[in-house]
Amino acid sequence: MKNISLLFLVVLVLLSCGESTTSPKPAIEQPTGLNAVLVSSTEIQLIWLDNSATETGFIIERKKTGENYLTIATVEADITNFSDNYLEPNTEYTYRVAAYRNGDQSDWDYSNSVLTPLDILAPSNLKFDYLSNERIDISWTDNTDNESGFRVQRKTGTAEFTELVFLTADIEEYSDLDIDPITIYAYRVSAQLEEGQTDWSNEIEVITPPELGEIEFGMDETLEIMTWNVQNFPKNDLITVSYMVEIIQNLDIDIIALQEIESYSYFTELLDYLEGWDGYKANSASYNIDLAYIYKVGVIEVENIYEIYTDDWYAFPRSPLVMEFSYNNESLVVINNHFKASGGTENEYRRRQASLKLEEYISENLDDVKVIVAGDLNDEIQEPEEDNVFWNFIEQPELYQFADMEIALGTHYNWSYPTWPSHLDHILITNELFNEFEAALSAVQTLKIDDYLINGWSEYDNNVSDHRPVALRISVGE
Repeated sequence: MKNISLLFLVVLVLLSCGESTTSPKPAIEQPTGLNAVLVSSTEIQLIWLDNSATETGFIIERKKTGENYLTIATVEADITNFSDNYLEPNTEYTYRVAAYRNGDQSDWDYSNSVLTPLDILAPSNLKFDYLSNERIDISWTDNTDNESGFRVQRKTGTAEFTELVFLTADIEEYSDLDIDPITIYAYRVSAQLEEGQTDWSNEIEVITPPELGEIEFGMDETLEIMTWNVQNFPKNDLITVSYMVEIIQNLDIDIIALQEIESYSYFTELLDYLEGWDGYKANSASYNIDLAYIYKVGVIEVENIYEIYTDDWYAFPRSPLVMEFSYNNESLVVINNHFKASGGTENEYRRRQASLKLEEYISENLDDVKVIVAGDLNDEIQEPEEDNVFWNFIEQPELYQFADMEIALGTHYNWSYPTWPSHLDHILITNELFNEFEAALSAVQTLKIDDYLINGWSEYDNNVSDHRPVALRISVGE
């Protein structure tokens, strides 16, 4: 009996000794989302998601079409990208990546296939030639002489590029008519040859303008000048540019005096999109909110543009910008201004000094010249003498006239600054233009662009400016 009990204990001991106290190693999570992105004819960028917290690193393999995978690199843990350089042009590559740890390896994750382009000069200088909410015109430079055609690709927003059209050889432009308003589009072009495809051209991106109603002001028979404070241009980056393109093209105004132009690059882009207009931007204003002009080429002959009172920062925190020009064989001068802002005794005094010095400049330098003073003058012209910083002009009605005085005296619904109802943007003319201003086709108007937008003032204020433009139409010359 003792022998049986002893045997039983030995068996129990042997069985317990056979049990492992070590847990099995957890599996290595497979990386996912491997994406291969073409960079050039000799480079592809890889990106993936790391789903493991315990890997030692990642193994990256590559293959050409019809061949086997070969290991090309290993990277350390937590790295989720890799640049594959020194590739062959006109070759299709596919990749896979796996996580590894102490001799163990996860399953592979596979990429998309990427065809590297030919090592031949790609189309270049891709650019926009025309932009509206119905049509985008693009053009490029053809750098090959034996292509079979061009592949034009387009993407919307953050989506991937897709084929838009294949054009035959030697064509260097395309009009895209399948577009929507207020939509971001990007384009690129590649040349197709018998032996393959070139690299892609530079990419260009634009936001199409909104749809506006029948907003018009300009006429073929008149000269139009508009003052427009486009608050911290561009208030909403490229979207602001898009709105302004549509507004300017619809209004068809000859000269636009702009205030608060902060970005030269966006201003240049605005001019690129405006077919038939050119412009000039100063660069001396306080806080880089500069003055600028946009004018219609072929209608306005610009003779000179310059700043005055450049050393008088007290009266003029933004130096007045003068444009001498001719229209219909008549010589005229427009002076663009942005007076000191805000209330208070000192700020009003500074605006009063600016008015006095402008009058002095006109009387001493522009006597007998047809002069138009325009801008955001940051004060009201209808106030009584004791509060009116423009009284030096108003008390000389035989020499000067505020063309927009009736607007200032009228309902606040037509004022230029509706968020704090006031009329701050003005157009002053000298007596050399009085008769022209009385002509039948002449007019002055606050242009309520917000009335033509789907979401009204909020849409305009969010995307363009907190000021409405004020425009003068006047019969001048022949």
